[in-house]
Amino acid sequence: MVCTKAYEKQVWRINLTKKSKLRTYREWKNTFEAENYIKLNLTRSQRSITAQLRGGCLPLLIETGRYRGVKLEDRICPFCYQNEVETEYHFILYCNLYENIRGHLFAETGLNNTLSDKAVMCSLFLNTQRVIVRFIHNIFIIRKNFEYN
Repeated sequence: MVCTKAYEKQVWRINLTKKSKLRTYREWKNTFEAENYIKLNLTRSQRSITAQLRGGCLPLLIETGRYRGVKLEDRICPFCYQNEVETEYHFILYCNLYENIRGHLFAETGLNNTLSDKAVMCSLFLNTQRVIVRFIHNIFIIRKNFEYN
């Protein structure tokens, strides 16, 4: 049994490096076990949006532009005026559309902008799963409403 888990872990690590699409997953995931947010009692929508974000398939321009053949540098966020590519980091940490609600996130978690983007994201997902899941769900709803109105 132990050998099988060790083998599966090794295969998992090798496969992570082979797939460029897993850029976000690779950055935030470094253990071969279920994430804590999976174990929380979340709504189906919260769980789905969080899994999509972590797996790099949430419909942000970093991903949807790839399908349409848009150059990476041209996948600019349409919801703010920062002229930045709409990545997962931009979506959560920087987009002006979510500035007010993001202030509540940082007040609730006690995090600040002196940490690197990766450190902030890792801390949010490791230490405040319920808070970050609720935040991602809420900003994605805001994004969808803004997009279709």
